Amino acid sequence: HVPDSLLAKAITYANNQWDKLNILFLNGRIDVDNNSTENAIRPITLFRKNSLFASNEHGGERAALFYSLVETCKLNRIDPFEYLNDVYNRLHDCTASELTQLLPSNWKSAAAGKAAV
Repeated sequence: HVPDSLLAKAITYANNQWDKLNILFLNGRIDVDNNSTENAIRPITLFRKNSLFASNEHGGERAALFYSLVETCKLNRIDPFEYLNDVYNRLHDCTASELTQLLPSNWKSAAAGKAAV
């Protein structure tokens, strides 16, 4: 009979999940920590705190758009400064139908194509 303490419940839980937990140790590609996840959501947390000081709702929406573009660049391994600088310089010449070409993933493909030429 297992005692009814919190420690005993934790040990029982770990034993019941052992096969799933063991995957962490058998597969060296799986991180044991959640640092990458925490680092990915840190800008969101900072944005939430900083948006308390947005002058109005539209300022918060613009900041959210900006943060979204920067984080999407990071996920696509694009230098956010290079991306934003290029898009800013090209934006005034784009038609509405061409705007999707300026999304980070599409921009990266086009930039790779230019580099190959």
